[in-house]
Order: sequence, then structure tokens, then C-alpha cells
Amino acid sequence: MTYGVPQGSILGPLLFLLYYIENCVPNATVKLFADDTNLFVHGKTLLEVFDKANNSIILLYDWFCANRLSLSVEKSCYSVFGSDVSAASAYTILLGTTNLNAVNSAKYFGIVIYSDLSWKSHVDYLIKKLPKFTGIFFIHYALELNLKF
Repeated sequence: MTYGVPQGSILGPLLFLLYYIENCVPNATVKLFADDTNLFVHGKTLLEVFDKANNSIILLYDWFCANRLSLSVEKSCYSVFGSDVSAASAYTILLGTTNLNAVNSAKYFGIVIYSDLSWKSHVDYLIKKLPKFTGIFFIHYALELNLKF
């Protein structure tokens, strides 16, 4: 390899966090975790938010290119939070020439956040995942109580 870190390497997430992205996007907050990058933009109007978002995406994309990092366009998406979410469909966010997908919910640090900021999506997600772990919980509980099964 001439540059970069092999996929799945132990040092990959650490080295990625060493890159300093904060200063390259002045009108937004950039949050990094392992190899995930999240961009948070806020404003008083939807037009202001989408203008900031499009400008920030350009700056972030340029920074990624300059540092020889790739940005996965097919995995990139955005959510709009607030009281006027339905009006957001009139706007788009572009990454190069590609429109990013608008989604109603997204997973962030293992929590599913819905655009109306309700817990419904996260609770539904947990309800689907929990049944496969109930057997593990029973076995652990039984072993603690020295139950025979």
C-alpha cells in the first residue's frame, strides 16, 4: 500500500481519529467515531440549513480528497429535525453531482433517531433484536442461581 490503512485493521479507527476535520467545516459540527463521520448543521430557516449543509458537504468532500480518504456516497444520507420537516422535501443536498438520500431515521451510536425525535423507531428496533438475546439472559440468570435445566 502506498497510503491509507487496510480495511479492518486495528489501527484504522485510531488513525482516522487523528485526522483533524473540525477546522475544515466552519459552519457545522463534525462528529467522528471510528470510520463514521457525522455532520450537524442548524439554522433558523430550512433554506439557511440546506445552504449551510451543501457548503459544508463541499468543504468536507474537498478535505477528504486532499487527505486521500474516500467518502461513500451510497452510504451517505441526511435527516431533517424540527417542526417543518415536511417542507424539507423541496430542498436537496448534493455530494458532487449526486443527490444525497433523505431518510426519516438513522442510527447514531446504536440509537435509532427518527426525524420527529420520537423513540418509536428505536423501541421497534430493540423489540426486533431482543428476542435472540433472551435465551442468553435466561442461561446467565440460571447459572447465577445454580438452577438445573
